[in-house]
Amino acid sequence: MHRAPTDVPREFAKPIARSLPTIVGMFKAAVTRQINRLRGTPGAPVWQRNYYETVLRNERMLNARRQYIETNSARWATGENYPANIK
Repeated sequence: MHRAPTDVPREFAKPIARSLPTIVGMFKAAVTRQINRLRGTPGAPVWQRNYYETVLRNERMLNARRQYIETNSARWATGENYPANIK
């Protein structure tokens, strides 16, 4: 299991002030409003749905995440969500 356990399904949970999910949600909402205002596309989706939290429990996990972050952008053009690859 790679996510923090919860007792309440996420979509029904009340936001908790200063929690990571609340901060991420507020950031994404503000950025979405700004992007859609600049593009003239009110209500258009901007983000992929959801994100996942992972506890990095040791150096091996930390180094694997670092490697992923360093190489992820190089793989973007080959991904299914890259605009030129969407059919």
